[in-house]
Amino acid sequence: NAIIGGAQNNISHSGAQNTSMYGTTILGGQQNTMFADGNGSVSIMSGIIAGYQHSMKNANYSGLLAGRNNGITGSLAAGVDSVIIGGNNNSINLHNRSIILGMSGKTSDAHDTVYVQNLDVSGNATIDGGLTVHSITSSMVTASVVYSSGSNIFGDETSDTHQFTGSLLVSGSSFSIDSSGNISASGIISASGNVITNQIT
Repeated sequence: NAIIGGAQNNISHSGAQNTSMYGTTILGGQQNTMFADGNGSVSIMSGIIAGYQHSMKNANYSGLLAGRNNGITGSLAAGVDSVIIGGNNNSINLHNRSIILGMSGKTSDAHDTVYVQNLDVSGNATIDGGLTVHSITSSMVTASVVYSSGSNIFGDETSDTHQFTGSLLVSGSSFSIDSSGNISASGIISASGNVITNQIT
């Protein structure tokens, strides 16, 4: 274990039975602390680099880098391989392989999760799993969708406008367009040119 530079930093061990603490390091910073508190706890191969008033308790192979008042708390089964980089008042509690990047006042709620407030991607983003988005703002989208399963809702106000350039193909049991120029159909509507109408049933 080692403390290199900084001020008022601390590495401590309860000395209780079945605890271990080795390979831990505090490098710079102020009032940072690392400890194992007993009850079979361990805190090995972890480190705090710079920052202010960070705390690491019973966390293995984990790290805190810069920022202030961040903390990682683990146990024999959790709090392993986790990292907090920058930000303030963030906490990873009993979650493995989780990362908090920047942010303020964030507390982890799952294993294998990366938490970030804003993400600016200059290149490509590839997602192997699912994507849940509460809001999307885009000035232009160029894409092809091979297959889509489920229902879609466009807009939430009657004043919303949706513009399609190209062909619109609709298949299903019915087709309707609301207000001024309603069109409803139970069969097929086909046109090679423009269709302009106030009402077709």
